[in-house]
Amino acid sequence: MKKQLLLLIFFFGILSSCDDDDSPDLEPIPDRVNAAITDLRNQLVAPPNGWKLEYQPTPESGFFFVLLDFDEDGTVNIQTDVVDNDGEFLNQTIFYRIDNSLGLELILENYAAFHYLFELDGATFGAEFEFLFKFGDGQNLFFESKSDFRDKTTLMFEPADANDANSFSTEIATNLNEFAGFGPQLRFTAAGNPVQQQLILDDEVSVFWDIDLAKRNVTIGFAGIGTDFETIVSNPIRVFEHTSGYSIRNGQLVLQEPFEFVLGGRGYNLSSINLNTFEVSGPSLCQVNPQSTPKYSGAGSGVGSVTIQPNLLSFSGASFTNTVYTVNADFLFDGDGNSLTDEDQIVGSLFPTATGFGLFYGVELNDPEIPIFSTGVFLEDGTLLLREIEPTSTQINKVSIRLLDNFYSDREMTAEEQANLISLTNDLYSGGEMYAYEIPIEGLSLFRLFNPCNNYDLILVGP
Repeated sequence: MKKQLLLLIFFFGILSSCDDDDSPDLEPIPDRVNAAITDLRNQLVAPPNGWKLEYQPTPESGFFFVLLDFDEDGTVNIQTDVVDNDGEFLNQTIFYRIDNSLGLELILENYAAFHYLFELDGATFGAEFEFLFKFGDGQNLFFESKSDFRDKTTLMFEPADANDANSFSTEIATNLNEFAGFGPQLRFTAAGNPVQQQLILDDEVSVFWDIDLAKRNVTIGFAGIGTDFETIVSNPIRVFEHTSGYSIRNGQLVLQEPFEFVLGGRGYNLSSINLNTFEVSGPSLCQVNPQSTPKYSGAGSGVGSVTIQPNLLSFSGASFTNTVYTVNADFLFDGDGNSLTDEDQIVGSLFPTATGFGLFYGVELNDPEIPIFSTGVFLEDGTLLLREIEPTSTQINKVSIRLLDNFYSDREMTAEEQANLISLTNDLYSGGEMYAYEIPIEGLSLFRLFNPCNNYDLILVGP
């Protein structure tokens, strides 16, 4: 009994010591939280030139250079190389807050570059404007993205130097954005809308990549010998699937993952490009209606001189091949995203009862009278109106459309219908050169057929 009594006294003594919130050795929790917040604010305010950050929102994206200068009054000056929105994010002063929820949190309260990147792709890109403070290491502070469930982004704040602001290359970022207006504009998935570019190296080797100017990454598709289409397709072509993020610093576009390849017996290693001269003197993407395009010139590490110009070639459309392509007529769009079946558009005005559109692309059909190379509309009463095209095949992703003056219908075509079909197909295929791009949707053989002469996008579904 004596032993049991001693054990009870010892047990209650432990409970009493653990429940003592008034211990003089431990400050109350609110005081400790306020002290931690004050300490982090003091650390953020301390560097005389603020902090520098190479912000990579996701492992797949490139880097954005950021300078942050915090003030005790709760404001932070943010300089970035995000040139979108007419330069709104180049230099801003906004409010910040340090809070305590899951831990110490740095919250950027007003709309700025971080918020803009957060909103990309319907807020699915992976950027953030609320960060958890993790630890300090020497002079650096480390934060972590708050809302990422996987692949949490780590941000390292380094004390900035007085001349770090001179390393911004916002002019290059602005000039690169000029390429965005040349090529397909409409987005049909949340995966981005990359721009096709041709990099001409000093010994007339061409590298073709898709560049996502918003997320700052590139996908190198292929390389070939020559600078013009005819030369390139008549020589060996090397196809790649090399992806890399990039940054823009000190007058250079720098690849996170350098690209090495061998072509024509010579090795190349592309890791960065000094971009020096920007001109609006590049080649036209439409030969019947010439329009100058952007062109950037410079020199690349390991590749010599480099010229960057827009180009529509991409192996993403190489699988556009001989078959029957059809679609609801509503899925023919102009460059502003308006359906061509609207009453003030060409399909809507010429064929108001059109329900479908087709491109018979060189495949045997059940009805031998239907030209296997032809294109046209389906009317709501089931009538098929087609115009024959010259036999062709896809070269990389380029589809040449040469219209013939032969017509087909499953009933007698009226003179008005034939005249309207001529007007419609002349407009749809103006210039005679279309470019196919696969739209990656699982379970569907879906392509966009883009016309650079009028910016039409014909969305076509294969079998």
